[in-house]
Amino acid sequence: MADSDLLTQGINELTQYNGVATDSLPTQNLGKDEFLQLLITQLQYQDPMEPMDDNEYIAQLAQFSELEQMTNMNDNLTENLNWNFLLSQTINNTMATSLLGKDIKAIGNDAYLPADGNAQLHYNLGGFADTVVIDVYDGSGEKVASYTQNQLGAGDQLFEWDGRTMSGDTASTGTYSFTITATDADGNTVTASPYMSGTVDGVQYVDGQAYLVVDGNKISLGDVMEVGTGVDDG
Repeated sequence: MADSDLLTQGINELTQYNGVATDSLPTQNLGKDEFLQLLITQLQYQDPMEPMDDNEYIAQLAQFSELEQMTNMNDNLTENLNWNFLLSQTINNTMATSLLGKDIKAIGNDAYLPADGNAQLHYNLGGFADTVVIDVYDGSGEKVASYTQNQLGAGDQLFEWDGRTMSGDTASTGTYSFTITATDADGNTVTASPYMSGTVDGVQYVDGQAYLVVDGNKISLGDVMEVGTGVDDG
């Protein structure tokens, strides 16, 4: 029997599991164990009159060594990523609880309307604005209220929405979003940036992620711009 026929026979024997051919099994990537088995089978069925060349044997051993190193590196990388993720979550959760009672500013345009109070709509003007239009939207994106303010200076601004809608009704308790459109006396656009501000009065955990609770709004730690006493509008 030729050397190639012997090798083919060995591989066929190797690819049988408890009498079941591999074509009936799910396809799997070649791992280091399978690689080593193939190498052993090749040695077992080599022609004794024409044994495998030393260089070829050494090359295959080098391939096996490289495969094993890559597998180990992948396992170590996966383990490190898992540990880094857990460490990051722990740090974020610890940081979140340390902000309880602190005043913060955060990126966002959400405002929470309580049952017995006003929603705090914060924004910053990049310059003097002759006209400022504040539009409020519900969770479905429908505009429910619109207000106009005049002649406001640059800097942080606060508008307190009492929940009154354009139809004259009172909006339901919940979270709303708002936009700011500002122009100067010549009708040129003035930069207007909405943000959220207030005192952290709670921390909520959603799928392992910590969120700060400020006036009923949930704020991600990554959106916090400023922390300290007196960051609210004065």
